[in-house]
Amino acid sequence: SVIRRTEKENNHEKLVFGDCEFNLSTGDLKKSGMQISITTTEQDLLKNLAQKPNEPISRLDLAKKLSFQVSDRTIDVQITRLRKKIGDDPKNPKIIKTVRYIGYMLCTNMV
Repeated sequence: SVIRRTEKENNHEKLVFGDCEFNLSTGDLKKSGMQISITTTEQDLLKNLAQKPNEPISRLDLAKKLSFQVSDRTIDVQITRLRKKIGDDPKNPKIIKTVRYIGYMLCTNMV
């Protein structure tokens, strides 16, 4: 199982999920210690999900929080791309879960 943990390291908050580490301050994402290139939109999306780990956030709320106007369908596309980059199985996601009729949830404790 994966345990969510945040830590202060060089004044940067980090969120660990699966074999990924996301720096909330810089937006850097690492998987197994290797840097993963993500877009600014993907960074913003992950930051918003990371603010409330293990709690569902609606597509509409995620769309409103992004820095430019997007539709809830755009959120679906960005989530799909982000899942692919972090290695989350799209048919059975364990890290970024779809919460039916609500939106998405970043899961930090998985079995």
